[in-house]
Amino acid sequence: MEPSYPILVDKCVDIARQMSLEHVDRIASILVNHGAAGIPAARHEILASLPQPRFRQSLSEWLDIWQNQASDISPAGLAVMLAASARAADCERKRQQTELIWTGPSYVGVHLRRTDEALLQVIEAAQHELLLMSYAVYMAPAVSAALVAASRRGVFIRICIETEGSGSKNGDYDTVAALGEEVRRNATIYTWRHDARPFGPGDRTGKMHVKCALADQDLAFVSSANLTGHALNLNMELGVLIRGGLLPQQIQSQFRRLVENGIVTVVRQP
Repeated sequence: MEPSYPILVDKCVDIARQMSLEHVDRIASILVNHGAAGIPAARHEILASLPQPRFRQSLSEWLDIWQNQASDISPAGLAVMLAASARAADCERKRQQTELIWTGPSYVGVHLRRTDEALLQVIEAAQHELLLMSYAVYMAPAVSAALVAASRRGVFIRICIETEGSGSKNGDYDTVAALGEEVRRNATIYTWRHDARPFGPGDRTGKMHVKCALADQDLAFVSSANLTGHALNLNMELGVLIRGGLLPQQIQSQFRRLVENGIVTVVRQP
């Protein structure tokens, strides 16, 4: 079997994004101290040092890839690879910028940008791909116009909604249609599969209540606001605009995993 270095490198990057430098340095030290003759013992010590199950699973997969597909890399080489990935991820985190976004009562001397301004900034910034997630969608003509412009400049638009007809209390209109016909024709629409949702008392199911916008995995807006006229202009809403760093990429990765595992599925395509 040919060595799969890119797969191993990608897994190193994924681990580096999840873990602190302290965790990574401990793992690297274990690998170096045990050396090639002590790989089973190193594996046991690494996994035992991590109390979080998700970290143990991720590290176990990483070690499997190393041993099964790139075993010619020494433990010291693997340690350097992981440490370098972790330091690159740390630099990326430090470059991240965040801004508080607010719609509601304002006060003299305190200026926070509005929800509609931040959302439109994300849509207008997208050059390649755009992800929108919202429970309700209606009465937002400025958003629809921005999405049309994004589509015309070749942006691949994904929109994840609760259901196609769930934007009002009565569910009496098509949420996708509320975005406008041109958006409807040019966006890929997703929803959370009902049979993949948890059930609560009275057989009530979970709701797709996420509200966010993501442009090119680099600029993200996470907010309490739906894509509605009231949320963008009248309600009291709080959100955070995130530029650069790892968080926008993590949002994209989380959505991709939901799609890959069939939790979120396509209901309409261009």
